[in-house]
Amino acid sequence: ELYRQSDIISLNVPLTSETHYMVSEAAFSLMKPEVLLLNTARGAIVDTKALINALKQNRISGYAADVYEKEKGIFFIDNSKQGIHDEHLRTLLSYDNVLITPHQAYVTKEALSNIAEITFGNIDNWAQGESCQNELGYETLVL
Repeated sequence: ELYRQSDIISLNVPLTSETHYMVSEAAFSLMKPEVLLLNTARGAIVDTKALINALKQNRISGYAADVYEKEKGIFFIDNSKQGIHDEHLRTLLSYDNVLITPHQAYVTKEALSNIAEITFGNIDNWAQGESCQNELGYETLVL
């Protein structure tokens, strides 16, 4: 129902076995053609091939992300001389209605302060033998 009624869908979930490719071909088929999809979570929440198909067929109006499924070796590297070798990323970047930034949306004073506070809180909890409130179990992670 969320996919059918939303004008904007913002993804803000951890990457786990349950959320891996949560936005799939089936999900895109339920969305309104006017929907704008935002992904600041993890790249593999969205099935990149299904996203490209949805864009080609004008099944969504746009996509903006601060993440990419296979960003390792692409983001935070100067690719100006050799270009980007990832075919799917090149395809996504060729669309006027797609904006992808290199995993930097978190670089604000507030976000960095929160990251530091949470990190030190986690270390303190660990040192005192307590569990971390924001811990995801190893079994939930997609490796």
